[in-house]
Amino acid sequence: MTKASVLNICFSRAWGGLEMSSVKMTRLFHQAGYPSLEICPPECGIERALKEQDLPHLALANKDYVSLGTTLAIRRLIREREVKAVFLHSMRDIWLVTPALWGMKDVRLYGFARMFFKDVNKKDLGHTLMYSRLTKMIALSEIQKRYLAHCLPVPEDRIVVIPNGVDTERFQPRARRDDVRAQWGAQPEHLLFGLIGRLDRQKGSMEFVEAAAEILKHHPTTRFVLVGGNTIDGHGTEFDREVQRRLKDLNLAPETVILTDFRKDIPDVMNALDVFVMPSYEENFANVMLEALASGLPCIGTDSGGTPEILNHGQVGMLCEPRSSRSLAQAMEKLIRDPQLRSDLATAARFKAVKEYDMKKVFGRIESLVVS
Repeated sequence: MTKASVLNICFSRAWGGLEMSSVKMTRLFHQAGYPSLEICPPECGIERALKEQDLPHLALANKDYVSLGTTLAIRRLIREREVKAVFLHSMRDIWLVTPALWGMKDVRLYGFARMFFKDVNKKDLGHTLMYSRLTKMIALSEIQKRYLAHCLPVPEDRIVVIPNGVDTERFQPRARRDDVRAQWGAQPEHLLFGLIGRLDRQKGSMEFVEAAAEILKHHPTTRFVLVGGNTIDGHGTEFDREVQRRLKDLNLAPETVILTDFRKDIPDVMNALDVFVMPSYEENFANVMLEALASGLPCIGTDSGGTPEILNHGQVGMLCEPRSSRSLAQAMEKLIRDPQLRSDLATAARFKAVKEYDMKKVFGRIESLVVS
């Protein structure tokens, strides 16, 4: 039986979890035998990843919410490839795609709602017209679903909750990577806390540094590593300079709080850590947290966004207050003093990752939308 042709679309030029997920979805459909293609901007992170993985794609230049030329190009492609299912990975692209589908009643349109918002109203006539074409909107958590139904012109019965998935074979508990730790100057006796993600105010990078300073006063054998590239804010200011100044103000030696650049060997990085920390102000459903769970790490996250759902409201990982270095330090302190708690949380983390977030299971739920 011939499988339906699937089209993934993402016009974001950034390179983060949202964009990586679009590439992952194209790859999974391709591996499952579907004629699968992704539309993306030229010369961006998405296109580079698609090329590296030898995945079919079409690069289209587009900078606007509305573009007749882009919409017509999408429409031609859908007709030529006889596409039956379109997946949007950035909901702003719905302004390009809904007009492309006018008159094509047999094409299903799905939208991944990867952004977390709760204080906006998008129920105006324009949004209502665009969103009315959706077959299903895919929320990543139950709390996000409730907010989406409140903020968007999408009935709750057209919102389905399907979480992000993780490769539980690539990310799994292994022998501790002391070679990776040694690159950072961390010795076997050091308890190593790690934050993986670009240096960014919203990611809680500063709170992580400030919590580290508090912990080091009483636990000098702890170490802290921030793994990820730098962020340049809207004023052109490099955030790492602020972090470096704060490190200096707190008299933190460079061997105690280590800043590293972006790395691709994240499974090895996970296996080098003793505790994973994600102090983001508000994450929807972070892939990196799922990777930490699958790696069997005790985790600390903030009590905001979709993170409490991932951590079973504190049963699978520690929760702290967002924007609070004091609350974060308290969670760290508890894990330092209780090795058994670290072990129990690590076991619970791996169990939940395999049971609920294994990529094969998650993709099966997405695939069922296409074949139903």
